Amino acid sequence: MRGCLFVGFNHFYEHCWPTQFGHREKGEKGLAFRNCQLTDGIINRCSLDMCFGDGSVALPDGTKDWPEHWPMSRLSDADFANHLEKWRNN
Repeated sequence: MRGCLFVGFNHFYEHCWPTQFGHREKGEKGLAFRNCQLTDGIINRCSLDMCFGDGSVALPDGTKDWPEHWPMSRLSDADFANHLEKWRNN
């Protein structure tokens, strides 16, 4: 699942989410979310700073920090692809 782009992911699929994914300690970078509703359970199992998303992603209430490298606005398809590629290459 390394480097996957989840589009339209919501809480109904939370039970399928790996126990640990996108963790800093493992050096896993590249997971991306678009038009997704993330839950506390998903956020607790991955490090958002190792993932990419944009303003189309809904974080659960109480999430303290929007990842610094995530654009706050909903990006067009082309802009999302460009931002994601630049982020993955850094």
